[in-house]
Amino acid sequence: MSPHSTPSSDATSFRKIATCHRADLRFLGIFVGAWASCAVFCWYIHRYLAPIFDANNGLFPNPEDRLRPAPIAAVCIPIAMFG
Repeated sequence: MSPHSTPSSDATSFRKIATCHRADLRFLGIFVGAWASCAVFCWYIHRYLAPIFDANNGLFPNPEDRLRPAPIAAVCIPIAMFG
């Protein structure tokens, strides 16, 4: 505690720091969704694209195969932002 502060002012400062405003919580859905989508996309690459890549000697027969999860993301992003 500093010599010029009172115990009540320290408690007030702590409450200001510890309080999470509702405006800040709206970004939590975007943050969690971004991490979840990265995990799902890595699983998709490992599960579906890696065998195709290995079977064709390191070449994709159809580059659009990487875009299959995109329609799901196109729906989920606005839900996370405005839901």
